[in-house]
Amino acid sequence: RKVLSDLRANAAAEAIRRKELEEEHERAQEELSRVGAGLAEAEAKVTELTRATEVARRREEDTDRRVRELEQRAEEAERARDVASEKLLEFAGSLADRKTGDEARIEELT
Repeated sequence: RKVLSDLRANAAAEAIRRKELEEEHERAQEELSRVGAGLAEAEAKVTELTRATEVARRREEDTDRRVRELEQRAEEAERARDVASEKLLEFAGSLADRKTGDEARIEELT
């Protein structure tokens, strides 16, 4: 009887132990599932931020290119202004010379 009682006690203890292990395994699976979901969420965020970074980088490159184009256009406009100023000064000088020449001719004629 004692042996049978010991076997039953061992079987009951083993069943309790098995039940505890199953519960522990279930908790570990749930935790693993939560960690996996968190990892998937983090990976999705990394992907999203990587794409956003690339878009921002392309925008920055486009902006830099546009700034270079505008700077080049400004330099071209400055050169055109300088050429126009020189021509205007030359024209004004020729008018002044012509006026002086005309005045001299008027004085000669009078």
